[in-house]
This record gives sequence, structure tokens and C-alpha cells, in this order.
Amino acid sequence: YSFLENIGIQFDTIMEYADVYPMSRFIKIMATECGSSNQNAQESTTYLLRLLFLKLSDYIAKKPETYSQLTEKLTILRNNIYTTPQNNWTIDDICKSLSISPSYLQHKYKQSFGSSIKNDIIESRMQYSKRLLTDTDLTISAIARMVGYTNDLAFLSIFKKKTGFTPSQYRKASSHI
Repeated sequence: YSFLENIGIQFDTIMEYADVYPMSRFIKIMATECGSSNQNAQESTTYLLRLLFLKLSDYIAKKPETYSQLTEKLTILRNNIYTTPQNNWTIDDICKSLSISPSYLQHKYKQSFGSSIKNDIIESRMQYSKRLLTDTDLTISAIARMVGYTNDLAFLSIFKKKTGFTPSQYRKASSHI
């Protein structure tokens, strides 16, 4: 108890911890060490557990800085989504790059921008596809690929759902304007 009190860990308090991937790896190392036949396994595990709590203490001390950094990273991410809609945006890849869990990412993203990350990915792709349909003679299939869809049917379905038109209908309607 005194060790935890000295480093500022509060008891009976739920804490939000965004960096789940590093912690998860750390816990796996401890579990491996604990289950090993190493004669010093218990002592090693104790030191690893102390280190885990020290890392947690550091996180608690820097929490406001971490949140502002996360907000900045999410803003950059959103900008990248809208400027490069053709990228293969996956929640898993984004989470790994930010070292946060999928549920935390989605919660903080929606809290920050009022929209889900998946909705913003789709919206950025729809905006780009509308520009391409209006400003180019590219085929629907080529446009689907340029905006990040590998499946034409998925593109057609999402486009129709979001705009109320098929891509061909949208192109025709926009040419009359």
C-alpha cells in the first residue's frame, strides 16, 4: 500500500487510461514471466508490476497534457481523412498509430467532432466522388477506386444511400446545373 500511495495511485477509483496497447503488451510480458520456469519468476513479476504502477503514475501526472495531445492528434487525423479519402482507413490501423483502443477512439472522436469516425470516412469519400463525377469523365468504377472502395457495389450502395442518386444519376443531374 505505501508504495502505491507514495506514487499517487488512488484506491477504489476508476481511472480512464487511453494507452491500452502499451499496457496490454506490458501485462502479457508479466504473464509470460509469471508462468515461466525461471527461478526468479516471482521476483521478476514483482518488479514488472512495480514498473507498471510507476508508468500508470506517470500517466496520471501528465493526464491533461495527454488529452490535449490526443485532441490535436484527432484533429490532424480528421484533416487527413478529408484530404486523403482514398486511403484505406481502418479503425485498427488508426488505433495502433494512436496507441488507443477502438472504443476509446470512437468515443473521443465523436465527443470532439459530433460525428463518428466511420461517418467522416464515408462523408469524405462522398464529397470527393461528387467532385470527380462533376468535374471528370472517369468511369464509375475508376472513381470508386479513387475514393477508396475496392468493391463497386459497395460504392454504388453507399453513394445511393447518402445522396439519393446513383453515381450516374448524380453525374447527369449535375451536368444540367
